[in-house]
Amino acid sequence: MEKIEINAKMKEGLLRAQQGELDAVVLYRALSGRAKNLETRKTLLAIAADEGRHASVFHALTNQNLKPAKKTARLILLFSYLLGMKRVLKLLSDKEYSADVAYRPLKDLPHVDSVMADETRHGKLLQNIVESGRF
Repeated sequence: MEKIEINAKMKEGLLRAQQGELDAVVLYRALSGRAKNLETRKTLLAIAADEGRHASVFHALTNQNLKPAKKTARLILLFSYLLGMKRVLKLLSDKEYSADVAYRPLKDLPHVDSVMADETRHGKLLQNIVESGRF
């Protein structure tokens, strides 16, 4: 496979992606604790695990150790109490779909295509939870 040069703009995008994936792990784990439906809880934990793998993909490309910003997860968790799980999961579904678009400039890097596919799948999983009303 041909080695791809990572320029400064790509590195910036990779670091943003890595941070977002780390933050998502904490977020989905926290939200799983709020889920009353067992299948929803399992789905949120599975998404959290995927996000952890995604962070590893980006870490392999950046070679930088980042820590999750727990403030973001706490804020969204608070919103789940104030606005309800349905609204928060709908917003997260939209965010998962948009991650696919955000990662397109990085798609030629190793394993980013599978990350993009997972993000679309996560969007569908969250959308299904919202539509089912099983929170």
